[in-house]
Amino acid sequence: FSNSASGIYSDSILFVVQGKDTVSVKTTGICYSLTPGPLSFLMGTIDSDTLLCADTIIVVGTITIEPNTVVEICAGTKVLIADEFGIFVEGVLKTLGTEIDRVRFIPMLLSRRWGGIQFNNISSTDTSIIEYSDFTGGMINNGAIFLKSGNLSLFNCNIHNYDQVYTGLTGIKAGQYNTSTTLGILKCNIECNGVLGVSLYKVNKALIENCDIHGALTGIKNQLSYKTEIVNNSIYDNSLGVYSEDSLILVKNKIFGNGTGFIFKGVQLKMAANSLFCNTLYGGAKLSIYGGDILLNQNLIFNNTNKYENTAGVFIEQKSQSVASSLFCINNTISNNNAMSLTEGIDFNVLNNPLISGKFINNIIFNAEFPLLSANIGLSNFDVSYNFIHQNNIQTWNSTNIYGNPGFINESDSTGVISIPDSVDWKLSLNSICVNVGSPFDTSLLEDLDFAGSPRVSDLKVDLGAYELQMTSIDSNVKGDFILFPNPSSGYIEIQDGLNNSNGYRIISMAGQVVKSESYFNTPRIFVGDLERGCYFLEMNIDGIGLKYTRFIKF
Repeated sequence: FSNSASGIYSDSILFVVQGKDTVSVKTTGICYSLTPGPLSFLMGTIDSDTLLCADTIIVVGTITIEPNTVVEICAGTKVLIADEFGIFVEGVLKTLGTEIDRVRFIPMLLSRRWGGIQFNNISSTDTSIIEYSDFTGGMINNGAIFLKSGNLSLFNCNIHNYDQVYTGLTGIKAGQYNTSTTLGILKCNIECNGVLGVSLYKVNKALIENCDIHGALTGIKNQLSYKTEIVNNSIYDNSLGVYSEDSLILVKNKIFGNGTGFIFKGVQLKMAANSLFCNTLYGGAKLSIYGGDILLNQNLIFNNTNKYENTAGVFIEQKSQSVASSLFCINNTISNNNAMSLTEGIDFNVLNNPLISGKFINNIIFNAEFPLLSANIGLSNFDVSYNFIHQNNIQTWNSTNIYGNPGFINESDSTGVISIPDSVDWKLSLNSICVNVGSPFDTSLLEDLDFAGSPRVSDLKVDLGAYELQMTSIDSNVKGDFILFPNPSSGYIEIQDGLNNSNGYRIISMAGQVVKSESYFNTPRIFVGDLERGCYFLEMNIDGIGLKYTRFIKF
């Protein structure tokens, strides 16, 4: 045959049995065919740049896209794959779907599975792009997408493997044989994919962002992949949300409703601004560290359950016997987790090991039901300061730590029990004792923004926990009238601006009650040790100036 406008290409043989549910094809050598019109058949090897546009393309044999070849599939095309055939991409594949006209890959018979798409491009500059595409139907072997080598980007894709759990099924698999792989998965819905939603093994670089990943035994599995970033995803309804055996950046994810939220076994971890909640089998996060820097910053971890062990929030254990680890836990809120074995550290537990050093500052660790079992920090060379935490099983206690009622916004009573877990609000109320009592010395470890994206540090003051209280304009004015030191205080407060020439002062509780007052005083010091723990306003009537206010915390 010779090339013609009809779209029948040279060296192509196509056998179509009319009136049958399946197509029987026998080929010798190179063979592929595309006919114009609403229905086209495709198989064989493609070795020149090709644009595939048809209402429906039926794949009746294995397709191979040769190196240095670009194949594009037009928006709105439905690709039906017969039997267990697949597509092997050694060149570049691009789907040109749109939000309205998506490209769809579907097995010809919904009861059958097909072979998926395998990418194996050795070029470091070529990138296959799959966008606005849907993959349906229990893909065999390596799943719907297998990036063996090369660069691949997926945007706005749906990958659905039915509800059956077939052995070895995976939604997206990358790596396995070659580290020269770069993978980007953005705004994709990856659901019901059997064993693994996303599997990374020896991947050079991977980014998973703004995706929904659910309905698998493991949502994301990361192994021997040193530059993996998992950012701003919803990971839920898996037996295990995220599993990583190597360096990982885990930021701004919602990990909830899984059996276990997050398991880490590696040497480098940045875990920041994630919410882990309502994971019901083995709790929120289990970290086995083998050295390197481990950073937990501004995470919100609550209402997780561990049915078998004694820690439901965060469990940390040093595994390496020779490599030291640096652990920094900054501004996390870990609260109201429930462990069935109530022996130690329900919400937070770090096992003693001299190879771990670092800081534990500005955190809120609170359990309304079991406050004295909320934490276990068995590290002697660990700075545990400026936290809201009960003094239980803490190897080195610092007087800057406070305890009591943290004052979350959505509290049903003074114990801090949350009345409606699904509508919980872990922000700090105005009268919280956790406001402005964070470490003034470790701001270099802080993020610029808090969990909600609001400014973290103000006037070198920082709150405890994941949220920073955002002052109203009235409160901001009150806050800046004059300076008290120390603040918070358990004894005396001292006025730093020389405003002791006063006609008196009043100390006012957050409920508006005057709890202490003097009509005249001429000393810069006021004793507050006899007040209940909490947040107060100091009102001063200054000669020639009038009323001035500032806020302080008694602990």
